[in-house]
Amino acid sequence: MLTRQRTVGAFDIQRPVAGFIGYFSLACPKGRLLQSNGFVVSAPPNWSSMGTLMKKSKQKTRKSDPTADLEKILREQQKHLALLQQAYSRTGRRALIAIEGHDAAGKGGVIRRIGWALDPRSLRVHAIGAPNEVEARQHWLKRFWSRMPDAGEFVIFDRSWYGRVLVERIQGFAMPNDWQRGYDEIVSFEKVLTDEGVRIVKLLMEISLNTQYRRFLDRYENPAKRWKLTEEDLRNRAKYDEYVNAYEEMVSRTDRPDARWHRIDANDKAQARIDAFQAIIDVLGEGVDLTPPPAPFAVSAFFEKSENGP
Repeated sequence: MLTRQRTVGAFDIQRPVAGFIGYFSLACPKGRLLQSNGFVVSAPPNWSSMGTLMKKSKQKTRKSDPTADLEKILREQQKHLALLQQAYSRTGRRALIAIEGHDAAGKGGVIRRIGWALDPRSLRVHAIGAPNEVEARQHWLKRFWSRMPDAGEFVIFDRSWYGRVLVERIQGFAMPNDWQRGYDEIVSFEKVLTDEGVRIVKLLMEISLNTQYRRFLDRYENPAKRWKLTEEDLRNRAKYDEYVNAYEEMVSRTDRPDARWHRIDANDKAQARIDAFQAIIDVLGEGVDLTPPPAPFAVSAFFEKSENGP
């Protein structure tokens, strides 16, 4: 499989491209081109037949792959999201996407597919872990305030300020009075943002214990994915029911008309991505004109002059 890779925020994102066998990685940090070996060429390619082979390969994939229709829907959603990003960039709107959920629920997969669709120059992704030494001495919300979107930006949080009432609550990192006060602080925090015109999308991706075990096992057995599985994942799994209860209270106490929770059944990865994208599009797209602006006068005048042709 040929993959195209580009960097979004702090993440390297790989995009599959159909029709080739082998592995080829493109990465562009600061304009550099990197290649990895993987092709074995035994004879010169027959370019005249390449188009036919690719067409047959795609047809075969569509017939045998039950997720082909969902992938087609996702591609259309990605195009729509790209148009939304352009509209936000033109008008200075700001978008904030917070993704919470069980370990191995597919949060990273959704973020990667957003990254494949959007211009990285106006997209930022923040993976939230424990606060550093400096952040731990400050008000717990300060590190999130500093990461809010600028005009025209999309900002995604892979886990978010909701850690206050989730992991900090369950693992005992915050005192009961502190995390209980967190609900009202979060509501006030989000109200300030929405009053300023920031569109907020909140996704809660949920999976069963059985699904989580299968995905953990897949990570354990696959050396390329094993880095994703940590002791923290296992500690969180041992408290699965506590997290479920915390999710319920979180949603009931922080769901607001202009900052709704969208609960995603993530046991089916392909369908979950469709549902997540649709929630994002519905919230960010409400009342937004996607019509591209006309070309600047000087550009139009250039192409209308025949002498400027080749």
